[in-house]
Amino acid sequence: MPRISNSTLFLTVVLGLAGFTVYRSGWVPLELGGAATGSLLEADAPPETFDSSPEFAAGESLLLEVGGSPSEPQTEQVEPSEEPDSISTKPIRLVTLEEPAVTKNAEAPAAEAEANGETTTEPPVRIAKRTKDQEPTFDFSEIDRQIKAGQVVEAHKALSKLFWQQPDLRSSVQERIDLTAKAIYFSPQPHVQEPYVVQAGDQLRKIATKHHVTWQYLSRLNRVDPKRLREGQKLKVIDGPFGAVVTLSSFELTLHHDGQYVRSYPCCIGKNNSTPVGKFKVLNKVADPQYTDPNGKVFASSDPKNPLGEYWIDLGESYGIHGTIEPDSIGKAESRGCVRLLNADVAEVYDLLDLASEVVIRP
Repeated sequence: MPRISNSTLFLTVVLGLAGFTVYRSGWVPLELGGAATGSLLEADAPPETFDSSPEFAAGESLLLEVGGSPSEPQTEQVEPSEEPDSISTKPIRLVTLEEPAVTKNAEAPAAEAEANGETTTEPPVRIAKRTKDQEPTFDFSEIDRQIKAGQVVEAHKALSKLFWQQPDLRSSVQERIDLTAKAIYFSPQPHVQEPYVVQAGDQLRKIATKHHVTWQYLSRLNRVDPKRLREGQKLKVIDGPFGAVVTLSSFELTLHHDGQYVRSYPCCIGKNNSTPVGKFKVLNKVADPQYTDPNGKVFASSDPKNPLGEYWIDLGESYGIHGTIEPDSIGKAESRGCVRLLNADVAEVYDLLDLASEVVIRP
């Protein structure tokens, strides 16, 4: 064994004592080279963000188990703040458990001006909507409790009342009411009234007539082929009819059922205030409509220049609700007075509105 000198031994002891002192003072981490942990790094981390919308955890809400695929005729002017007359008279029962239009030339002046580098002075056509931060506060805790508890109808009635009567709450109401409306009006479950039990020889058209809705809607609602009904099969049914409210100031068509919100769609309205205000009835419905322009030129239903799209809902006096070949016109005032919808939206509205359904057009 090599001999250690006294000076070397002394130096070793001094260095050891110094290292122990540094460790005891907290200057050296216990695990050298280890990953840093503790509150210091947590404090440096970016703050977590939270969504203010209600959370519906799996198993808590009936809505999470629901599958699914988001207006009225008239002669009198209706104040924008009014809700449909029947909102408080025909509540939904809980049992258990989708014109003559402007052609593309209408956009030519604006396009030409833009090409020439000119600017227009027309105000934006869309109406600014309140954000959540701008909305008045409202306690949704009871409504959220009902939704989580599966009390969809009760929650939907409360939300519908807020939708029509308190537009300042529209943003917060919308995210909830679309969920409850989807469960009630667009999903096979839950049943909100006694289901219809299919009998031998039944036809979906006869069943729909009995409940004042279209057979297309019942087919869509139950996801069934009308030609393949089974005896004993239970169908979800809704006692109609449905109605619609067109709000010109917000470029919006809203379907309702006895005043209860169903679904809203952006729309195009008439330029120069050419869309009439009042109450109307659906007089006729035509799939794949033919169109005759003011000069007498006829456009077949298959003609890509036919401005009516695939569906026409007649409100009388050459006014109606229809699709469009100009989707960019939605949210603007560009038609000759009719209400245009996106083609997918008008198909849904066509299925829900029936003959004699009421359509209200208001400022």
